[in-house]
Amino acid sequence: MSGKVGSPLDSAMWFDCWQRRLVAEMRYASQAVRTLSWCAILAPIFVLLSMSAYPAFNEKILTTTSVALVVYGFLLVMFTAIRLENHPLLSRMFTSHGKDGKLGLSDIFGVLWGKLVAAALVLTPVLVPDFLEWASGVLQSIDSLQ
Repeated sequence: MSGKVGSPLDSAMWFDCWQRRLVAEMRYASQAVRTLSWCAILAPIFVLLSMSAYPAFNEKILTTTSVALVVYGFLLVMFTAIRLENHPLLSRMFTSHGKDGKLGLSDIFGVLWGKLVAAALVLTPVLVPDFLEWASGVLQSIDSLQ
């Protein structure tokens, strides 16, 4: 741009083009941050998985550290998601739940349900290794009542 604006129509078209490009670049940047945050969560998960294949030197320390990093990563992702949903400008730009910067409890649950399910699926076998056997026993006992 040479600094001259010919007509209001040219100015409006330039602003619309600039706004579309800005939104596209911000979405691209948010995808990079989102990908890095999920990679930061997956790294300790791979440590936990590799410990089941290869014996670890300090298994308790590695397990505790990995679980703490996974929990911290999930909490950080959830906190960031809620902050983005509550932001007056960014909520409309990046998310589908943005409502004037106000989120109720059901909206927060709608934003976080996928992340909560992922956290439960990852941490249940590590924190409660006999959970599947216990759940199977509960279901069999319920079934035997009939």
